[in-house]
Amino acid sequence: MTHLRGMVVDLKTSSQSGAGTDAHIYIGVVGTRGGREFPLDVEGFNDFEPGTDVKYWLGTVWDGTAITGSRKPRGSEPGGNNNPRRYRIELDDVQYVYIRKAAGLTEGSDDAYRLDEVEVMLYGYNPESRSFGTTRDMWLSIENGLQLWLLED
Repeated sequence: MTHLRGMVVDLKTSSQSGAGTDAHIYIGVVGTRGGREFPLDVEGFNDFEPGTDVKYWLGTVWDGTAITGSRKPRGSEPGGNNNPRRYRIELDDVQYVYIRKAAGLTEGSDDAYRLDEVEVMLYGYNPESRSFGTTRDMWLSIENGLQLWLLED
């Protein structure tokens, strides 16, 4: 069995007015023997702005072209708490991958987010990888739902 060693998340935010968010965004990976959420926040970078296409790189990724131009979320370096290698999730056992937006306490305080597209590549040892994603635009908010479960490609 191969452990999840790293991931690359390609997140496209809608260019529609009001589509961006200052809320926290997470990628969840769920396997038959557990899982974990990974925050995508990058220190010193204004994440999730309208019309952006940003790649996030967590852990160890053997595909150098996949990480070109990517950003490293907080704690995703070796030994960090946001590094997929730390949690011994089996790549073959992953059943679900989802994206989730944190919410305000009430509908009026919720900072809605409009996602155009997301692709999550999970990496084990070379050449093992799996891809999950969607190209459906979707609002993430208290009113519309805070999670979107992704399909395996």
